[in-house]
Amino acid sequence: MLPAAPRGGPDLGSMALSAEHLGAGPTAAPPGPRGVRIRHSTAEPAFFAPRSKTGPNGTHRFEPPSQLFYDLAMAAYAGAPTLVTGRAPGWIYKPAWDLSLIIFSAVILVPLPFAVAWLAQVSGIMNPRQAIDLINITVATLIGGPHLFSTITFTFLDGKFRARYPWYAWLAFLLPVGVIYCGIYQYTLLVTFFFSWASLHVLHQIIYLTDCYRRRSGWAEEKWSRYVDYGVILTGLYPIGIYKLSMRHFAVGGVVLPYPAWLRALPLPQAAGVVFAAFLTLWLVKTVREFRQGRG
Repeated sequence: MLPAAPRGGPDLGSMALSAEHLGAGPTAAPPGPRGVRIRHSTAEPAFFAPRSKTGPNGTHRFEPPSQLFYDLAMAAYAGAPTLVTGRAPGWIYKPAWDLSLIIFSAVILVPLPFAVAWLAQVSGIMNPRQAIDLINITVATLIGGPHLFSTITFTFLDGKFRARYPWYAWLAFLLPVGVIYCGIYQYTLLVTFFFSWASLHVLHQIIYLTDCYRRRSGWAEEKWSRYVDYGVILTGLYPIGIYKLSMRHFAVGGVVLPYPAWLRALPLPQAAGVVFAAFLTLWLVKTVREFRQGRG
């Protein structure tokens, strides 16, 4: 029997029904969202233990933790094909959509700022400062703005989210205060914290995309394989980043990000490179193995 959803939480029965429409039968069920095993038309908590509360009359009732419902809602978009039509197996939507908007878009968008800066320098149409402003405005308009609006509508502007995480929602009002204070009095600290947090944020998004494809693949994957994927993602940015920091070449908005002198005596860039190379080697071996097994 499915536990009743708390006020403002998603209906587990509806999500189980969506999982049933995946074509899963009683003996073959697709992998469910993180924290839940989908078995035909039932959802069984797997990793999050429900809380038991005693009522006034001595009876017990079980309340699944809110994290379970949040993970279900987040994964529903990737795991429930009833939300959209024409989905292709193994893809979040279909090859044309995934390749153009998720995968190949990086090939076009990542070199774009460098191309604009180079053209500005060669042509003389604008000075470097104007080129930087143009890049910032373009990124904020095409990426930052939509990303911000989609995040705030899914969190703070969602009454169910506020009811589930009231402290998280209302403490967000302190964030602008801290940003304004640091922007005036501790700008270097603000920029350093922003880029450190942004790097983790981007890597977390990439990990979530890999989990979406993992759920859509239809293959049972060993835990070590998932950890190898995570390792490549989490270590890929930092060999070059730490090297530029250690050489005092990492400047943002005219501010050189700090790198303590005592850290320069440690071979951190080399260590980060070795760790990344180890994960990359494991990932390449794993990928070749998966292709030979027909899972590529």
